[in-house]
Amino acid sequence: MKKGMLLTFILIGLLPINIHASDDLERANLAKVITEIDFLLSQVEKIKHQSSDDNRIKFHYADLSKDLHKIRSGVSSYINADINNGRVVKPLTGSYR
Repeated sequence: MKKGMLLTFILIGLLPINIHASDDLERANLAKVITEIDFLLSQVEKIKHQSSDDNRIKFHYADLSKDLHKIRSGVSSYINADINNGRVVKPLTGSYR
């Protein structure tokens, strides 16, 4: 009986550490997402400058960049925000034609 209670107290004591470690891992992974978005933004700029103005259908690079910035901002806000605070999410443009 004593061993069971001792094990329970040890596990309860370790629980917040595991939750905190999980939060840190999530934030580290989301920071990687921000790095990837930064790379995508640089690629969009490069492609925009290489694209031809003669295309019949135009791709709206500015809208894509704006949406990527919104996503980056939302991820960054989440990483830096207090977990208990909510936030308003603006819709993406979603149309790149």
